[in-house]
Amino acid sequence: MRIDGDVADVINNSKDDFYDKYEYLKLECEKSWLEKAKEWIYSACEWCKDLWNKIIDFDFF
Repeated sequence: MRIDGDVADVINNSKDDFYDKYEYLKLECEKSWLEKAKEWIYSACEWCKDLWNKIIDFDFF
């Protein structure tokens, strides 16, 4: 039915607008592989930065 399709479009647009504003609330199952890869790379960069700071400060052990 046309009405069901229109309602589905409104719901999807509302959901997209919500996640654009509150990206941190997006469920894991709704994230794309690109979003998951972005988070993994960011996490790896933070780990490298922390490790490098420990090496520089001789606080490795």
